Amino acid sequence: METKEFKAPHLYTVREAAKQYGVPSETLYREIRAGRLKAIVRRGCKRGLRLSDSAMAKWLDSAYEPYVWEGGGR
Repeated sequence: METKEFKAPHLYTVREAAKQYGVPSETLYREIRAGRLKAIVRRGCKRGLRLSDSAMAKWLDSAYEPYVWEGGGR
C-alpha cells in the first residue's frame, strides 16, 4: 500500500506576509476585516492570525488587474 506524505501549508503571520509579498500589514488587516482575504486562527484563540500562500495568491489575483501597454509616448 502506498502512503502519501501530508505536507502542511506554509502559514505566515500578518507581519511576515506583508514583508514576503511587499504589502503593508495595515492593508492586509483591512482586507481581512472586509472579508476579501481569508485568514485563519487556531481554534480557541482570538489572536495570532495566519495567512497561507494560497490565500495570499488568491487575494493578489483578485486585487490586481494586468496592465497592458498600448504603446505611444515614452
